[in-house]
Amino acid sequence: MAFSLPLACAYLFNLAGDSTCKHSSYFIWYKFKNKTFLAKIEINSYICKRKTLLSLLNKQTSGLLFFLCGFYYTFLILKQFDYKLIRCLFMRIVNNIIFIVIILSVLGMTSCNEEKLEVLPFHLDKKSYEVMLMGWNDIPITNGSGILSVTTEDKEIVSVSCITLGNDGVTAVLRITGLEKGNINLIVKDDVTNETERISVKVTDSYLVYSVDESKHPSLPNGTIMYLINNEAKDCYFFTYNYIKHEVYSDFITKGSYSFSVEKNSDPNLSYETLPYLTLTYKTDENDILTDENVPAKEHKFNLIGSSALTYTAINKFLGVDWDELAKTHSLRSESIVTFMKMQEDGTNYLLHGEITQFPQIPEGVLK
Repeated sequence: MAFSLPLACAYLFNLAGDSTCKHSSYFIWYKFKNKTFLAKIEINSYICKRKTLLSLLNKQTSGLLFFLCGFYYTFLILKQFDYKLIRCLFMRIVNNIIFIVIILSVLGMTSCNEEKLEVLPFHLDKKSYEVMLMGWNDIPITNGSGILSVTTEDKEIVSVSCITLGNDGVTAVLRITGLEKGNINLIVKDDVTNETERISVKVTDSYLVYSVDESKHPSLPNGTIMYLINNEAKDCYFFTYNYIKHEVYSDFITKGSYSFSVEKNSDPNLSYETLPYLTLTYKTDENDILTDENVPAKEHKFNLIGSSALTYTAINKFLGVDWDELAKTHSLRSESIVTFMKMQEDGTNYLLHGEITQFPQIPEGVLK
Protein backbone atom coordinates (compact mmCIF):
# COMPACT_ATOMS: atom_id res chain seq x y z
CA MET A 1 0.00 0.00 0.00
CA ALA A 2 1.35 3.42 -0.91
CA PHE A 3 2.40 5.79 1.85
CA SER A 4 -0.29 8.25 2.95
CA LEU A 5 0.02 11.10 5.46
CA PRO A 6 -3.25 10.43 7.37
CA LEU A 7 -2.40 6.73 7.73
CA ALA A 8 1.02 7.60 9.14
CA CYS A 9 -0.50 10.18 11.50
CA ALA A 10 -3.00 7.65 12.78
CA TYR A 11 -0.30 5.05 13.39
CA LEU A 12 2.00 7.47 15.16
CA PHE A 13 -0.85 8.79 17.29
CA ASN A 14 -1.66 5.28 18.47
CA LEU A 15 1.99 4.62 19.40
CA ALA A 16 2.23 7.95 21.19
CA GLY A 17 -0.94 7.28 23.12
CA ASP A 18 0.23 3.84 24.24
CA SER A 19 3.51 5.27 25.55
CA THR A 20 2.04 8.16 27.49
CA CYS A 21 -1.55 7.52 28.56
CA LYS A 22 -3.43 4.50 29.88
CA HIS A 23 -6.28 3.96 27.46
CA SER A 24 -7.68 1.33 25.14
CA SER A 25 -7.87 2.20 21.46
CA TYR A 26 -8.44 0.51 18.21
CA PHE A 27 -8.43 1.47 14.54
CA ILE A 28 -11.16 0.74 12.02
CA TRP A 29 -10.03 0.96 8.45
CA TYR A 30 -12.46 1.64 5.63
CA LYS A 31 -11.53 0.92 2.05
CA PHE A 32 -13.16 3.00 -0.61
CA LYS A 33 -13.59 2.43 -4.33
CA ASN A 34 -10.79 4.85 -5.14
CA LYS A 35 -8.41 2.69 -2.99
CA THR A 36 -7.84 5.34 -0.36
CA PHE A 37 -8.01 4.67 3.34
CA LEU A 38 -9.56 6.74 6.09
CA ALA A 39 -8.50 6.15 9.69
CA LYS A 40 -10.93 6.43 12.54
CA ILE A 41 -9.79 6.16 16.14
CA GLU A 42 -11.98 5.54 19.16
CA ILE A 43 -10.54 6.12 22.61
CA ASN A 44 -12.14 4.59 25.70
CA SER A 45 -11.38 4.99 29.41
CA TYR A 46 -8.99 7.86 28.81
CA ILE A 47 -6.80 8.41 31.82
CA CYS A 48 -3.74 10.64 31.49
CA LYS A 49 -1.00 9.46 33.82
CA ARG A 50 2.27 11.06 32.72
CA LYS A 51 3.50 14.60 32.16
CA THR A 52 5.03 14.47 28.70
CA LEU A 53 4.87 16.47 25.52
CA LEU A 54 2.61 13.88 23.89
CA SER A 55 0.12 14.11 26.76
CA LEU A 56 -1.11 17.28 25.00
CA LEU A 57 -3.11 14.99 22.75
CA ASN A 58 -6.36 14.60 24.63
CA LYS A 59 -9.65 13.09 23.56
CA GLN A 60 -11.02 16.14 21.80
CA THR A 61 -7.72 16.89 20.07
CA SER A 62 -7.56 13.38 18.61
CA GLY A 63 -11.01 13.78 17.08
CA LEU A 64 -10.03 17.05 15.42
CA LEU A 65 -6.82 15.52 14.10
CA PHE A 66 -8.73 12.90 12.22
CA PHE A 67 -11.26 15.41 10.96
CA LEU A 68 -8.21 17.15 9.57
CA CYS A 69 -7.23 13.90 7.87
CA GLY A 70 -10.66 13.78 6.32
CA PHE A 71 -10.33 17.34 5.06
CA TYR A 72 -6.94 16.44 3.65
CA TYR A 73 -8.47 13.75 1.50
CA THR A 74 -11.24 16.11 0.46
CA PHE A 75 -8.56 18.59 -0.61
CA LEU A 76 -6.89 15.91 -2.73
CA ILE A 77 -10.20 15.29 -4.47
CA LEU A 78 -10.91 19.00 -5.02
CA LYS A 79 -7.39 19.47 -6.31
CA GLN A 80 -8.39 17.55 -9.40
CA PHE A 81 -10.85 20.32 -10.32
CA ASP A 82 -10.13 23.92 -11.16
CA TYR A 83 -12.46 25.44 -8.59
CA LYS A 84 -10.16 28.04 -7.08
CA LEU A 85 -12.83 29.60 -4.88
CA ILE A 86 -13.79 26.26 -3.32
CA ARG A 87 -10.18 25.32 -2.79
CA CYS A 88 -9.42 28.67 -1.14
CA LEU A 89 -12.43 28.32 1.18
CA PHE A 90 -11.36 24.82 2.07
CA MET A 91 -7.83 25.89 3.00
CA ARG A 92 -9.23 28.66 5.25
CA ILE A 93 -11.30 26.05 7.12
CA VAL A 94 -8.23 23.86 7.55
CA ASN A 95 -6.23 26.76 8.98
CA ASN A 96 -8.98 27.50 11.51
CA ILE A 97 -9.05 23.86 12.60
CA ILE A 98 -5.28 23.87 13.14
CA PHE A 99 -5.67 26.93 15.37
CA ILE A 100 -8.36 25.18 17.43
CA VAL A 101 -6.14 22.12 17.79
CA ILE A 102 -3.33 24.22 19.26
CA ILE A 103 -5.69 25.87 21.79
CA LEU A 104 -7.15 22.54 22.92
CA SER A 105 -3.66 21.08 23.25
CA VAL A 106 -2.73 23.75 25.79
CA LEU A 107 -5.95 23.05 27.72
CA GLY A 108 -5.19 19.33 27.56
CA MET A 109 -1.81 19.87 29.20
CA THR A 110 -3.47 21.64 32.13
CA SER A 111 -6.07 18.90 32.65
CA CYS A 112 -3.43 16.15 32.54
CA ASN A 113 -1.27 17.92 35.09
CA GLU A 114 -4.21 18.34 37.45
CA GLU A 115 -5.20 14.69 37.09
CA LYS A 116 -1.66 13.53 37.71
CA LEU A 117 -1.71 15.14 41.16
CA GLU A 118 -4.85 13.27 42.24
CA VAL A 119 -3.70 10.34 44.40
CA LEU A 120 -6.14 8.51 46.63
CA PRO A 121 -5.12 8.15 50.31
CA PHE A 122 -3.30 4.89 51.01
CA HIS A 123 -4.96 2.38 53.34
CA LEU A 124 -5.50 -1.36 53.72
CA ASP A 125 -8.92 -2.60 54.82
CA LYS A 126 -7.50 -5.99 55.83
CA LYS A 127 -4.90 -6.05 58.60
CA SER A 128 -3.97 -9.76 58.77
CA TYR A 129 -2.89 -12.26 56.13
CA GLU A 130 -1.72 -15.84 55.82
CA VAL A 131 0.82 -17.45 53.54
CA MET A 132 2.03 -21.03 53.48
CA LEU A 133 5.64 -22.08 53.85
CA MET A 134 7.35 -22.03 50.41
CA GLY A 135 4.26 -20.35 48.96
CA TRP A 136 3.22 -16.77 48.28
CA ASN A 137 0.25 -14.48 48.73
CA ASP A 138 -0.41 -11.59 46.34
CA ILE A 139 -2.18 -8.61 47.94
CA PRO A 140 -3.70 -6.15 45.45
CA ILE A 141 -3.43 -2.47 46.43
CA THR A 142 -6.33 -0.41 45.11
CA ASN A 143 -5.39 3.05 46.36
CA GLY A 144 -2.40 5.28 47.01
CA SER A 145 0.38 5.95 44.52
CA GLY A 146 1.43 2.33 44.05
CA ILE A 147 5.01 3.16 45.06
CA LEU A 148 5.44 1.22 48.31
CA SER A 149 8.23 0.24 50.68
CA VAL A 150 8.00 -2.45 53.34
CA THR A 151 9.95 -2.95 56.54
CA THR A 152 9.93 -6.27 58.40
CA GLU A 153 10.89 -7.34 61.92
CA ASP A 154 12.49 -10.56 60.70
CA LYS A 155 13.57 -11.12 57.11
CA GLU A 156 14.00 -14.85 57.76
CA ILE A 157 10.26 -15.47 58.13
CA VAL A 158 8.96 -13.75 54.99
CA SER A 159 10.26 -11.90 51.98
CA VAL A 160 8.23 -9.06 50.49
CA SER A 161 8.30 -7.51 47.03
CA CYS A 162 6.15 -4.80 45.48
CA ILE A 163 5.16 -4.51 41.84
CA THR A 164 3.86 -1.10 40.79
CA LEU A 165 1.15 -1.45 38.14
CA GLY A 166 -0.72 1.84 37.75
CA ASN A 167 -3.69 0.14 36.07
CA ASP A 168 -7.30 1.13 36.66
CA GLY A 169 -8.42 -0.16 40.05
CA VAL A 170 -5.07 -1.70 41.11
CA THR A 171 -2.06 0.52 41.75
CA ALA A 172 0.30 -2.20 42.98
CA VAL A 173 0.60 -5.81 44.10
CA LEU A 174 2.35 -6.76 47.32
CA ARG A 175 3.78 -10.30 47.16
CA ILE A 176 4.55 -12.01 50.47
CA THR A 177 6.55 -15.25 50.32
CA GLY A 178 6.72 -17.62 53.29
CA LEU A 179 10.26 -18.62 54.27
CA GLU A 180 9.79 -20.01 57.78
CA LYS A 181 6.81 -20.81 60.00
CA GLY A 182 5.85 -18.07 62.42
CA ASN A 183 4.11 -14.73 62.85
CA ILE A 184 5.45 -11.34 61.84
CA ASN A 185 4.36 -7.71 61.55
CA LEU A 186 5.02 -5.63 58.45
CA ILE A 187 5.01 -1.86 58.02
CA VAL A 188 3.82 -0.87 54.53
CA LYS A 189 4.52 2.73 53.53
CA ASP A 190 3.34 4.72 50.53
CA ASP A 191 6.44 6.66 49.51
CA VAL A 192 4.41 9.40 47.83
CA THR A 193 1.66 10.06 50.39
CA ASN A 194 3.91 9.07 53.35
CA GLU A 195 1.02 7.08 54.84
CA THR A 196 1.72 3.77 56.58
CA GLU A 197 -0.22 0.62 57.44
CA ARG A 198 0.71 -2.12 59.89
CA ILE A 199 -0.29 -5.68 58.97
CA SER A 200 0.34 -9.06 60.57
CA VAL A 201 1.31 -12.15 58.56
CA LYS A 202 1.16 -15.79 59.67
CA VAL A 203 3.27 -18.37 57.83
CA THR A 204 1.53 -21.76 58.02
CA ASP A 205 2.59 -25.30 57.20
CA SER A 206 3.00 -26.01 53.50
CA TYR A 207 0.21 -27.91 51.77
CA LEU A 208 -1.05 -29.10 48.43
CA VAL A 209 -4.52 -28.60 46.99
CA TYR A 210 -6.26 -31.38 45.08
CA SER A 211 -9.25 -30.16 43.06
CA VAL A 212 -11.58 -32.95 41.93
CA ASP A 213 -12.67 -32.12 38.39
CA GLU A 214 -14.13 -35.42 37.24
CA SER A 215 -15.55 -38.04 39.60
CA LYS A 216 -18.56 -40.24 40.31
CA HIS A 217 -17.31 -41.09 43.78
CA PRO A 218 -20.17 -40.49 46.29
CA SER A 219 -17.80 -39.11 48.95
CA LEU A 220 -15.58 -37.06 46.62
CA PRO A 221 -17.78 -35.63 43.83
CA ASN A 222 -16.89 -32.90 41.34
CA GLY A 223 -16.05 -29.65 43.11
CA THR A 224 -14.45 -31.26 46.14
CA ILE A 225 -11.27 -29.50 47.30
CA MET A 226 -8.81 -31.43 49.45
CA TYR A 227 -6.02 -29.70 51.38
CA LEU A 228 -3.18 -32.07 52.27
CA ILE A 229 -1.24 -30.38 55.10
CA ASN A 230 2.44 -31.08 55.68
CA ASN A 231 2.29 -31.35 59.47
CA GLU A 232 2.97 -34.12 61.94
CA ALA A 233 -0.68 -35.23 62.03
CA LYS A 234 -0.92 -35.29 58.19
CA ASP A 235 -4.23 -33.44 58.34
CA CYS A 236 -6.54 -33.36 55.34
CA TYR A 237 -9.34 -30.81 55.07
CA PHE A 238 -12.28 -31.32 52.71
CA PHE A 239 -13.99 -28.24 51.25
CA THR A 240 -16.49 -27.51 48.48
CA TYR A 241 -15.77 -25.11 45.63
CA ASN A 242 -18.30 -22.35 44.90
CA TYR A 243 -18.41 -22.15 41.10
CA ILE A 244 -20.66 -19.07 41.15
CA LYS A 245 -18.28 -16.92 43.23
CA HIS A 246 -15.16 -18.77 42.05
CA GLU A 247 -13.92 -19.40 45.56
CA VAL A 248 -13.78 -22.07 48.24
CA TYR A 249 -16.54 -22.10 50.83
CA SER A 250 -15.09 -20.76 54.09
CA ASP A 251 -16.30 -23.68 56.23
CA PHE A 252 -14.80 -27.13 55.63
CA ILE A 253 -17.02 -30.21 55.37
CA THR A 254 -14.89 -32.45 57.52
CA LYS A 255 -11.33 -33.02 58.65
CA GLY A 256 -9.45 -36.27 58.09
CA SER A 257 -5.91 -37.48 57.49
CA TYR A 258 -3.79 -38.85 54.68
CA SER A 259 -0.69 -40.96 54.03
CA PHE A 260 1.36 -41.90 50.97
CA SER A 261 2.87 -45.33 50.48
CA VAL A 262 4.23 -47.72 47.89
CA GLU A 263 3.06 -51.33 48.17
CA LYS A 264 3.44 -54.57 46.29
CA ASN A 265 0.85 -55.11 43.64
CA SER A 266 -1.77 -57.72 44.58
CA ASP A 267 -4.00 -57.15 41.56
CA PRO A 268 -3.37 -59.82 38.88
CA ASN A 269 -4.89 -57.55 36.24
CA LEU A 270 -2.04 -55.06 36.66
CA SER A 271 1.47 -55.78 35.44
CA TYR A 272 3.22 -53.42 37.86
CA GLU A 273 5.36 -54.87 40.64
CA THR A 274 4.63 -52.01 43.06
CA LEU A 275 1.94 -49.33 43.21
CA PRO A 276 1.91 -45.81 44.73
CA TYR A 277 -1.02 -45.16 47.06
CA LEU A 278 -2.76 -42.26 48.74
CA THR A 279 -4.79 -43.40 51.75
CA LEU A 280 -7.46 -40.97 52.93
CA THR A 281 -9.19 -41.33 56.28
CA TYR A 282 -12.49 -39.48 56.60
CA LYS A 283 -16.02 -39.74 58.00
CA THR A 284 -19.15 -40.43 55.92
CA ASP A 285 -22.85 -40.94 56.63
CA GLU A 286 -25.00 -43.90 55.64
CA ASN A 287 -25.02 -42.66 52.01
CA ASP A 288 -21.21 -42.37 51.84
CA ILE A 289 -21.47 -38.57 51.86
CA LEU A 290 -18.78 -36.64 53.73
CA THR A 291 -19.90 -35.60 57.19
CA ASP A 292 -18.48 -34.02 60.33
CA GLU A 293 -20.84 -35.90 62.64
CA ASN A 294 -19.54 -37.97 65.54
CA VAL A 295 -19.10 -41.21 63.57
CA PRO A 296 -16.02 -43.43 63.11
CA ALA A 297 -13.67 -42.49 60.28
CA LYS A 298 -12.75 -45.08 57.67
CA GLU A 299 -9.72 -45.57 55.45
CA HIS A 300 -10.02 -45.34 51.67
CA LYS A 301 -7.02 -46.43 49.62
CA PHE A 302 -6.47 -44.95 46.15
CA ASN A 303 -3.75 -45.99 43.70
CA LEU A 304 -2.13 -43.14 41.76
CA ILE A 305 -1.29 -44.94 38.51
CA GLY A 306 -1.20 -42.53 35.57
CA SER A 307 -0.58 -39.36 37.57
CA SER A 308 1.82 -36.89 36.00
CA ALA A 309 5.52 -36.86 36.91
CA LEU A 310 5.15 -33.27 38.11
CA THR A 311 2.60 -34.44 40.66
CA TYR A 312 5.17 -36.68 42.31
CA THR A 313 7.66 -33.80 42.27
CA ALA A 314 5.14 -31.45 43.94
CA ILE A 315 4.27 -34.04 46.58
CA ASN A 316 7.95 -34.50 47.30
CA LYS A 317 8.61 -30.77 47.61
CA PHE A 318 5.59 -29.58 49.57
CA LEU A 319 4.64 -32.71 51.54
CA GLY A 320 8.10 -34.19 52.06
CA VAL A 321 7.38 -37.57 50.46
CA ASP A 322 10.49 -39.21 48.99
CA TRP A 323 9.06 -41.50 46.34
CA ASP A 324 12.41 -42.80 45.16
CA GLU A 325 13.21 -43.97 48.65
CA LEU A 326 9.82 -45.67 49.00
CA ALA A 327 10.11 -47.46 45.67
CA LYS A 328 10.86 -46.91 42.01
CA THR A 329 7.64 -45.48 40.60
CA HIS A 330 9.01 -43.78 37.49
CA SER A 331 7.38 -46.30 35.15
CA LEU A 332 3.95 -45.51 36.61
CA ARG A 333 4.15 -41.78 35.89
CA SER A 334 2.68 -39.91 32.94
CA GLU A 335 5.05 -37.41 31.31
CA SER A 336 2.96 -34.25 31.35
CA ILE A 337 3.60 -30.58 32.02
CA VAL A 338 0.37 -30.41 34.06
CA THR A 339 0.23 -31.58 37.69
CA PHE A 340 -2.83 -33.81 37.31
CA MET A 341 -3.45 -36.72 39.66
CA LYS A 342 -5.53 -39.80 38.95
CA MET A 343 -6.95 -41.74 41.87
CA GLN A 344 -8.75 -45.08 41.76
CA GLU A 345 -10.12 -46.57 44.95
CA ASP A 346 -9.18 -50.18 45.56
CA GLY A 347 -12.02 -52.63 45.23
CA THR A 348 -14.25 -50.18 43.35
CA ASN A 349 -14.64 -48.66 39.91
CA TYR A 350 -14.49 -45.12 41.27
CA LEU A 351 -11.92 -43.09 39.34
CA LEU A 352 -11.07 -39.48 40.14
CA HIS A 353 -9.33 -36.93 37.92
CA GLY A 354 -8.06 -33.60 39.15
CA GLU A 355 -5.18 -31.17 39.40
CA ILE A 356 -2.87 -30.83 42.37
CA THR A 357 -1.52 -27.30 42.91
CA GLN A 358 -0.93 -24.66 45.61
CA PHE A 359 -4.17 -22.79 44.93
CA PRO A 360 -6.76 -21.76 45.88
CA GLN A 361 -5.32 -20.91 49.27
CA ILE A 362 -6.95 -22.52 52.27
CA PRO A 363 -9.43 -20.12 53.99
CA GLU A 364 -7.70 -18.13 56.70
CA GLY A 365 -8.11 -19.26 60.30
CA VAL A 366 -8.30 -22.99 59.54
CA LEU A 367 -4.61 -23.75 60.13
CA LYS A 368 -3.31 -22.99 63.61
